[in-house]
Amino acid sequence: MSTIAGAVLAIILHPHVQARGQAELDVVIGRNRLPDFSDRDQLPYVSAICKEALRWRNVTPLAVSHACTKDD
Repeated sequence: MSTIAGAVLAIILHPHVQARGQAELDVVIGRNRLPDFSDRDQLPYVSAICKEALRWRNVTPLAVSHACTKDD
């Protein structure tokens, strides 16, 4: 939820990013269907927006360890 809220906040603060992302979606997909994973390669700007939202407001902001503390 925090990532989605952060993404919405970023889009509100930077409407030119929303306009460019919407233009890319309109060119690649049009207005007759929703995007799916097969469109991902053709949507580099929208993909970058999603990655930036995850970087800016990541899911686990408290540096969770990525290594085992004991042998398993």
